[in-house]
Amino acid sequence: MYIKKIIMFAAIIGLILTGCATEKTKGEENVESIQNSQDEADKKPLATKAFILETFQLTEEDVQKYDLEELISYFQLTEEYFLQVKQNLKNLSYITIDLKRLQEQMVKEKTEEKYDFSYLINAEKFSGEFPDMATIRYLTVSDQQDTGGTSFVIDFDKELIYDSYNTANLYSDIRKADKETVLKEEQKNEIIKALEEAEIWKWDYMYSDDSESGMASWWHLGAEFEDGTIVSFNGAGMVPDNYSVLEKVLYNR
Repeated sequence: MYIKKIIMFAAIIGLILTGCATEKTKGEENVESIQNSQDEADKKPLATKAFILETFQLTEEDVQKYDLEELISYFQLTEEYFLQVKQNLKNLSYITIDLKRLQEQMVKEKTEEKYDFSYLINAEKFSGEFPDMATIRYLTVSDQQDTGGTSFVIDFDKELIYDSYNTANLYSDIRKADKETVLKEEQKNEIIKALEEAEIWKWDYMYSDDSESGMASWWHLGAEFEDGTIVSFNGAGMVPDNYSVLEKVLYNR
């Protein structure tokens, strides 16, 4: 995630500096250089607020509108990165233009992330020690049958359930939900118990019936836990032997 954000930020800076705040024409070369050395950049120390103030001769008042610590952490910005930016600035104060755009981009991304839970079904196969089921934070389940499908996302932190009866990919944007209801304590306990009885930690990562052509039916289940563990399970034409134990509780709320 951080690599993606570094590349994105580099592209934004390159365009801004090349268009209005540079006396050189190497914006694209700088972006390519950063992309080619992203692995090395990950190992280098991040910049600090004090470093930025000193490097661009700024005062606390100049940057009071920006949360520099959060920007640095979110985009994983290194000292070397800012030094490369500095080389292209016609006026050092122009860095505030870039900080403003960066902050707007961060706010936009964080807002979108609140609605997008697709990462729950896209995790790689999990092979570590499975977390305590009671620490679950988010759960999404989707079921596609021919041209129809249903899906839901459960936010255990906010105690909310988002249901969709017309789409199997509600996890991509919970704002598409047909119904939003409160997750009751009794329901929460029943779901956790069902997850335990289904022994999902024993499930295979993928279930597929090669004998079925077309694979008209498929399902996804993804969950995230308090320690950051994310697990994904997927199937086409097949389900785990004890899937019905969980299905009975999840689809009869």
